[in-house]
Amino acid sequence: MRVCGRSLVLLAVVSLAVIGASSVAAASAPIQLGPFAGYVWDSGPVSELGATFTVPRIEAGSPAHSFAGSWIGAQAPGVNGPFIQIGVNEVRLDYAPLKIHRIDYYAFWSDTRLHFRPVGLFVVRPGDQIAVSLQLVHGGWKLAIVDATSDVARRFSTPDEAHGVFNLGEFLQEDVSHATEHVPFPYPRLAGVRFSKLRVDWQTPGRRQLLSQWMTMQRGDLAPTLLGPQDSFSVRGAQLGVEATRYRRLAAQDDSAVSAFDASVQHWNARTPRTEVEAASATFAAAIRLNIRLLAQPAWPRRLRPYVTALIARQLALLRLVEAAPQRAEANLVAWETHLQRDGDAISRAALALKAQTHGPELVA
Repeated sequence: MRVCGRSLVLLAVVSLAVIGASSVAAASAPIQLGPFAGYVWDSGPVSELGATFTVPRIEAGSPAHSFAGSWIGAQAPGVNGPFIQIGVNEVRLDYAPLKIHRIDYYAFWSDTRLHFRPVGLFVVRPGDQIAVSLQLVHGGWKLAIVDATSDVARRFSTPDEAHGVFNLGEFLQEDVSHATEHVPFPYPRLAGVRFSKLRVDWQTPGRRQLLSQWMTMQRGDLAPTLLGPQDSFSVRGAQLGVEATRYRRLAAQDDSAVSAFDASVQHWNARTPRTEVEAASATFAAAIRLNIRLLAQPAWPRRLRPYVTALIARQLALLRLVEAAPQRAEANLVAWETHLQRDGDAISRAALALKAQTHGPELVA
């Protein structure tokens, strides 16, 4: 029950960087956007989060054994980095022999130590107004969840997840996955998914500080609406346009070379053989050149071309840095890695600007 962690080095932000030759089947296959829909803060360290939301209602016609969650969470870097969340789960359980079903709504919290399994707190009802908060204090986290409709609340502290620098704040609706099989349950038909009064470190986050995230269901996609009064948003059905689809197909191709180069850089030191640096750099540089060629193809509409040009310029700067790795990393590895991070941040900003103009998701799990 968490967003996928991201790489520590710049290269994960270059989600466009490695694209192989696409088959006809791959070009027409549905784009998978992940199990989360909402907004994610990605603008610096996070030590406090808060929001209110309405408990959504599971509607008739929902799939059997469907499971959803509405929550806020904080996450540190890394796939297995510290993570903590609090919110409400919405569950439909079916008893096939009796042809009956049961619907449950309950407050919960979870974290990495609990292996993301929800710990139930109290029962809620659809339509209830819920306020949630997380605060990192010395030695642990303070959690609170208040049902303003029923006047039931839980406030408690935990020493879990007190280490690490948390850099993601999340306000999400989730298609919950099976705890052991790691496959999403069917997603129910929900009415009234709405968050408001978003808060990060006691401040209202600006729209540019939040990344939109979309969910892929069996019956289509869900996306957050634009932020409205009281910093509110709903989660509704959506469809990727032609431009966003093209961008996602570029970004969703096999990124094995990115991962390989990232892993190599993490282990480089003053004793790393020059031949190893040269081989890894050459492989990644070839991938960047291919990506630049594909980005430069003249299929982008006129309004997007300046953003594509800016992204290509940033990738050319990265290409020069990667090509120079055998000399510059050998001379001063720390300085070279600093420039690598700088160029990665620049690519991230250019890519986000292009993604925003395509009106598609800015973050994909």
